[in-house]
Amino acid sequence: IKERINRSDEVAILIDEINLDKLFQGPVPIKSKLTKMKLKYIPADIENHPFKDEILTIIKWNVRGLTAKYNKINKAWLFKPYEFVERKELALTLEDILVKMIGDDSLAVNMIGTEKSPFPDVSPTAAYFNAVVTVTSRGLMDTTLSGEFEPDTPVSGVDFLSAVFKL
Repeated sequence: IKERINRSDEVAILIDEINLDKLFQGPVPIKSKLTKMKLKYIPADIENHPFKDEILTIIKWNVRGLTAKYNKINKAWLFKPYEFVERKELALTLEDILVKMIGDDSLAVNMIGTEKSPFPDVSPTAAYFNAVVTVTSRGLMDTTLSGEFEPDTPVSGVDFLSAVFKL
């Protein structure tokens, strides 16, 4: 049980515990589609990481909230495996998994255009607003007693495991 989880912890649990790779392939994997899924890059900061294969699997499936970013200073793609996961990032990841599991892309855009947010700390114009509404309305993540989502707060190990088990 960790006070805060990092990106590599999140990836390892998603890949190993819910078999994300097999889940996304579907009940009958289409080999021609899977062979076309080639990695366009390997992040420079995971070369010797113990969860390199799991991270590459997540990158292959382009899971929102867990993508690598191009660093102009280093001129390289970086995954930042030791960076702590924020609640808004986990919301994006869980929503993306739901979208891919259900096969309904509209789930990721249902709340676009909403004028009022049910959360005092999440604007309806925030890039992660739809994800926050999706995961809270399905009981995957909770708010505080005051109704705040706390999007920039690091995710605890307990909260992450709870969300994964609910998923």
